[in-house]
Amino acid sequence: MTERIKTISGVVYEVGDQMDIRTVTGHLLQEGNQLPRTKGTWRDPRSHLDYEVNVNSIPGVKIVSVLNLAGTEICDMQTARMEAFHLDHPEITVLSVSKQDPKELARFARKHGITHPLISVDNETARKLSAELKPQPGSNPDWKNMLLREVLVVTDEGALAVVDLNPNQMRHPSYKTIFDAAELIHSNAQFSAKS
Repeated sequence: MTERIKTISGVVYEVGDQMDIRTVTGHLLQEGNQLPRTKGTWRDPRSHLDYEVNVNSIPGVKIVSVLNLAGTEICDMQTARMEAFHLDHPEITVLSVSKQDPKELARFARKHGITHPLISVDNETARKLSAELKPQPGSNPDWKNMLLREVLVVTDEGALAVVDLNPNQMRHPSYKTIFDAAELIHSNAQFSAKS
């Protein structure tokens, strides 16, 4: 069954460019929604082998960091912050998502010492994440190859506890809110499991 693609007009901007978002839900992701089916390809930077990753099947609390384009200033800083959190909190899964080719993402990971998976997703998955960009007339056409920058904190049950999304793609995510929420949700899950 083919899902109908809906467009949300003019909600994203960066330095004068206006973009539409293409989505299958008809709205942006919101806290309380379930994580849409999110799958993609991860190329291991060490072995150069490709693995299919189904994010929904990974147990535990997760942070899903959606990137415009790895190799750009804000996305690189976002990836570095996610990597630092990943190294400090290995009990919480951290994944970064992009439309870039898995080989390109593996090269980026090797160059910058990134150990958490950088997953390449297709347009269908991008639409499910409400992250597929469509440049408006007069905007940079390269945006069609990029994703809306957003960060999701996902509970063990698959619910979105935090959706950090801002139309201004020059703004950094609220790292403290994201990391504090992930730690708290993980701690609560551990406490409940012991009770």
